[in-house]
Amino acid sequence: KLSRHQALLQTFQEHPWINYESGAKEIVKDWKFNGDFLKRIVFADLWKEGFYITDGSKFGGDFLVYPGDPIQFHAKYVVICQDSPEQSSEIDLTARSRLATSTKKTVIFASLKSSKIIYQAVKWSER
Repeated sequence: KLSRHQALLQTFQEHPWINYESGAKEIVKDWKFNGDFLKRIVFADLWKEGFYITDGSKFGGDFLVYPGDPIQFHAKYVVICQDSPEQSSEIDLTARSRLATSTKKTVIFASLKSSKIIYQAVKWSER
């Protein structure tokens, strides 16, 4: 059985696109996140803002985003990267919103518009 710490080994403790071994903290130009360009820049943007990020596939997203160390905090957001904010159907929005509500998280869709990351939060509410 894995300890809680071992289960969170995918959490980065340092900037993964910086080479610390050389002592000069040089940027690794060919660093690849397991994903496309959009996922890479969303990851970098969230990291820069001080969030901790892990894989979100368990919750139907690309990332789980934590306000602090995942050992001490629960994820607050499920981030889904998509080419366009209008890409999701009503059925997708409903399913993802319900999942997020049942797990006490907010779904955030991340997309690019004019080279700027746009974040849109979706939350399920009953009428």
